[in-house]
Order: sequence, then structure tokens, then C-alpha cells
Amino acid sequence: MKVVSFNLHSDQYDRDFHSSVQRIDRLKEILIPINADVYFFQECTKGMLKAVYKMFGDKYIIHDTFFDELMDTTILWNPRTHECLKTGYFWLSDTPTEYSRSWDNFRRYCNYVSLKDRKTGKCFTCVSVHVGILEETQQKSAKIICDYVKKITGYPTIIAGTFNARPDSQAYKIMCEKYIDVNAVTAKDYRTTYHKYEPHLWPDDHVDYCFVSKEFTPVSYKMLDQRYPQVAGRNPVKYLHRYPSDHYGLECEIDL
Repeated sequence: MKVVSFNLHSDQYDRDFHSSVQRIDRLKEILIPINADVYFFQECTKGMLKAVYKMFGDKYIIHDTFFDELMDTTILWNPRTHECLKTGYFWLSDTPTEYSRSWDNFRRYCNYVSLKDRKTGKCFTCVSVHVGILEETQQKSAKIICDYVKKITGYPTIIAGTFNARPDSQAYKIMCEKYIDVNAVTAKDYRTTYHKYEPHLWPDDHVDYCFVSKEFTPVSYKMLDQRYPQVAGRNPVKYLHRYPSDHYGLECEIDL
């Protein structure tokens, strides 16, 4: 099974004032050829969500509860290979079943979908997440994710997205107590994933992950780190390249 996670940086301009339309073209060039079974997106806000619908057409079904929040999360799956059993969401807060704010005062929630492989009959749950940057938020969010996901279906689970926590953080350790970091047991590529359009200045922000429960066997991990030649912008010397987002995406292969 092939899965992709990508923080899309909403529908904002990049830091060199290239529009979201330009970024969407770059994303399309990267994402469509992968032909993943499941895509996990973060910051897929209103304008970007419309672009995603147009990009994938009727080839994928899109689950996005969409509360018009910056920290929106989205999941896409291929209906020809996987049947949808259940969809839902929960909040990263002290009241995960209620519309609420996270510990950093942002409204953060996780969309999830349970799928059945049409060929093997095996079922699993996918959860797309976007956690805050404060240490308290990260730790409490990790605990909520680990505790609440068990209540959803009981199926083997894939949890992917932006955790904003580095591998040496307590939040990462909490996740690893119950889930496997696909990168950690395959590629071991700890380069930055949150590059902010200047990866040479942010070499250590490895904050995006794909975690799987023990029923899965991680096969491979690849960082989607494509970049493009610079063109005229406000600061073409400062921003050396163009990127599809301020994060790199992740492409993982796993077996169930």
C-alpha cells in the first residue's frame, strides 16, 4: 500500500510572492504520478481544497469535514481499491468530541476514515493530523491521538501529518510508545520537513511523520523534496528555489 502525507500551506502565497496557483501546479506535478492508495493533507483550506478536487477529479474520494480552519486536515482514497466503512473527526483539545480550541488557542482537529481493501478484505483506519508548535500542545495532542484513535474502530491504523515535534521531543516518544515511525525503521532520513522555503536555514525541523500500528510492516519512506528553478519574484536572490509548499511531503509504502 502506498500513502502520501503533505502539508499544503493552505492557499497562501509563498515567501517570494508566487501565488498559490503556481504552487498548485507544482503540487500536481508531484502528487498525481505517485498514484497513492491514500493521501493525507494538512492546511487544505478552502482555496486549496477546491484545487485538490480539480486536481484529482473523480479518481479519489475526499473526506474533509471542513470547518474553514487554517489547521484543516484532509484524506483522499481510491474508491476502486478501497471501500469506505466510516468517516469522522475529533478535536485536539480537552474535549475531543466538541467543537473546541487546542491548547495553543487554535482550532485543531483530525479527520479520519476507515477503509476496506477490496482485494484482501483487510480493514484499517487513516488519521490526518496537524499538531501545534507549543510543547504542551504537542504532548497533550499526542496523548489524545493515541487514546482516541483506539476508540474509533479498533482497526490497524495509519496516522500521518504535521506533528511539529522533532524526533528528540517528548511528543514523538509518546507516539512511538504505541506506533511505528515508518522513516525510523526504513530510510532513517531526518532532514528537515518544514523548510519554510529556505531549507538551508532550517536544517533540523523534521516534524512531519507517518506512524503505523504494529499490524503494518513498513517497507519504504521517501521525502518529496522536489524544488524548481527560481523566477522573478520579490527576493529571487534570497529565495534560491521555488517549492510547492513550506513543507516537504512524505511517500511511504507499507504492508498490512
